Amino acid sequence: MLRFTTTKETTDFRQQVLEKGLKMAKVLVTGGAGYIGRHLGDHLLQNNEVIIIDDFSMGKRKNLPKNHPRLKVFDVSILDENIGFLFKGIDTVFHLAALTRPRYSIDYPVETNRVNVEGTVKVLKHCLDNEVKKAIFMSSASVYGDQKVFPISEKAAPNPKSPYALTKLIGESYCRLFEKLYGLKF
Repeated sequence: MLRFTTTKETTDFRQQVLEKGLKMAKVLVTGGAGYIGRHLGDHLLQNNEVIIIDDFSMGKRKNLPKNHPRLKVFDVSILDENIGFLFKGIDTVFHLAALTRPRYSIDYPVETNRVNVEGTVKVLKHCLDNEVKKAIFMSSASVYGDQKVFPISEKAAPNPKSPYALTKLIGESYCRLFEKLYGLKF
């Protein structure tokens, strides 16, 4: 669970890092220039070194801070075969990158599947290959589709209504499988 710190806690943590030589965590965010990614990145930058991977197909460069000393941004797709080195030495990966528009996914199911499913598997494999300590996958309430009981519980039966929703459900399944087969922590 993400815990948001106060300004005093952030200042205290930074002081501890300086006094004790504690190492800040290295965090990688896929899709970091999107709406959620930008807010997550802003929060993470308070106490961490952050790498953002985004191909800017949906995210916007203006969402990212300029010239932040603890931020590195890579304009590259999660489908790129050559991004594995970016995961080296990373403590936590937040995987947000996806084609997120349900209507788009209905019109372009193959591309949506490629980015959202194949891209997720590649990110998980990079995590394994580089011994990332923890991965966090961003799913969607859309995996539950139409439900009769609100608020929707995570125990509700999935009922995806678009290829986008289905790809998120498949992503959840891949995360559980990678945890079971390889011990990747989520």
